[in-house]
Amino acid sequence: LWPAGKWYSIMESMLLLYCMASSPGQVFSKAQLYEAAWGEAYLHGTNSVENIIWRLRKKLEPDPRNPIYIKTVIGAGYKIEITNNSGLQRW
Repeated sequence: LWPAGKWYSIMESMLLLYCMASSPGQVFSKAQLYEAAWGEAYLHGTNSVENIIWRLRKKLEPDPRNPIYIKTVIGAGYKIEITNNSGLQRW
């Protein structure tokens, strides 16, 4: 059993991560990530994408405050960087 709302949070997180991981290095706007996770148009003023990005960083990054995988591109959005020395393999 999932606590109320927990299932949706996990599903949206995985959809957002899948979107970015499918195209490493590509910058995705908040609107693109919102639409990938929720399947609807981005609602300006919501911080849902930022919250999910923070949760993903807490789970995936060695130091979430200084991310090496999930990068913020100021004024543009977010991207995933996968380098040969990151310890992650490209599939």
